[in-house]
Amino acid sequence: MLSVEIRKLADESKRSAQRISTLVAEIQKVTNATVMATEEGTKNVERSSQLALTTSETFQNLSLAIGEATESAKQISSNVQQQAIAVKQVIDAMGTLNQGASEAATGISQVKTGVETLNEAAQKLKRMV
Repeated sequence: MLSVEIRKLADESKRSAQRISTLVAEIQKVTNATVMATEEGTKNVERSSQLALTTSETFQNLSLAIGEATESAKQISSNVQQQAIAVKQVIDAMGTLNQGASEAATGISQVKTGVETLNEAAQKLKRMV
């Protein structure tokens, strides 16, 4: 009977050892899967970090370009304002010239009338003499 009990204990120990072996194998599988998932996660984090860095650099370059474009737009606006002032001055000068030309035309017309009157007077004097 003792040998039967020992045999039962030996069989039970064998089954327990097999279960433990199976559990250890499953734990190793899960551990390997976890390691692989961790490695893949690490790679994803590295790629994401690189992408974030590239995105940050792109935004910095974009910000610089926008700043330069804004400065150029300010310069163009300033130039346009200066040109508008210059055009107004030219228009004012043309108005002054136009007024002077009009006054000169009036003066010439008056001189012409005076010359005609003098010419008529000279003709009358000539006839009288």
